[in-house]
Amino acid sequence: PEPPDLKRMLQIRAMDLLRPLEPPDLERVAQRVQQRGLRTGDILCTQGQAGDEVFLVLDGELVVLRDGVEVNRCGPGAVIGELAVLSPGPRAATVMAEAEATVLGLSGVAFRDLLRSQPQVSEGVLAQLARRLQARG
Repeated sequence: PEPPDLKRMLQIRAMDLLRPLEPPDLERVAQRVQQRGLRTGDILCTQGQAGDEVFLVLDGELVVLRDGVEVNRCGPGAVIGELAVLSPGPRAATVMAEAEATVLGLSGVAFRDLLRSQPQVSEGVLAQLARRLQARG
């Protein structure tokens, strides 16, 4: 594959979850992501559908809907969809672009590889999931 550009690597490094990665690891992640632009109202993923992709939000705002009710909002730096990848099954929510947004998609295989090879990223994902559970009460 073609080497990723420096801009893509810096975008990935700016995400709290991936900040601990060293340049060679950043480059590997950058080679495996696909950028996707969303317009207002576009659906990124749908509740109840199978999901095997994680999304890293670069810019814009997304709204998370469960059974049609807004339960959260996500902006730059958010990681979306990790639950469906870690625990295969239907997606727990629908995610829709509230405004124009840009995300990077990372396949479930690539995400699981990243977690296995980078314990600090695994710890960050666990901490993020724990915060979400605490917020639910």
